[in-house]
Amino acid sequence: MTKPLAGLRVMAPITSDRSAIADALEAHGAHVARVEVLDFAPSSTPGELASAARDWAAGVYRWLAITSRVGVKAFAHAAQSVGIDLASRPDGVSVAAVGAATAEALADCGLIADLVPDGAADAVRMVAAFPPGEGRVLAPLGNLAAPTLADGLRAKGWQVDVVEAYRTIDGPAFDADLAVAVATGDVDVIALTSGSVATRMAREISLIPPTVAVVAIGASCARRASELGLEVAGVAAEPSPLGMVEAIAVATGRATARRESS
Repeated sequence: MTKPLAGLRVMAPITSDRSAIADALEAHGAHVARVEVLDFAPSSTPGELASAARDWAAGVYRWLAITSRVGVKAFAHAAQSVGIDLASRPDGVSVAAVGAATAEALADCGLIADLVPDGAADAVRMVAAFPPGEGRVLAPLGNLAAPTLADGLRAKGWQVDVVEAYRTIDGPAFDADLAVAVATGDVDVIALTSGSVATRMAREISLIPPTVAVVAIGASCARRASELGLEVAGVAAEPSPLGMVEAIAVATGRATARRESS
């Protein structure tokens, strides 16, 4: 059976410890140029993060709201550093995850999410799914997080404490040859996995021909790409490796071709 992305040349972002999307694209036939566009660094305020973990364990908060796998990992590490096991959730405390991937990361730490919005994993949907109420919500977020979540939950009556869980930083120096490859048509697809990835791609690649399909992992990523002047050809229905495979197949006409030949 022909693989859906066979022969496609895709530029895909990875980090120093995560390459699941690039791996999935290769498994489905794409030739992948892996680019360390971004990386993640510890919080610049580790004491504040550890203190927030202590307060959470003491039952100070009604909700824990997390918007990424990286945030889960950072919060779990901070909790562990002060002797807290996330699996020992205090009574009366609920947990919200922005999407299925984040909920899975929480489950790996022993926390089952009580709220996981349907559809695209973004802060807008998370706010819409969140119940109105009173009390405190802990939101361990990245340093570049937009105020969407905090402002939306405050509008629903919650007191939201945002703490920096990690920092998003640039990866290694961008390979100029990759920018040339895009400009000269030697790349078919650019995969965008976050708004921060879109920001650096737009900064590093000055010319993206219309023949290059820009595909975003979700609605918020697509919005950021559009704000930067990038024309988005496709958006993944779900923010996962297989979701990106399908979105790229659709954006490049591969999905239609498979259906017509079946």
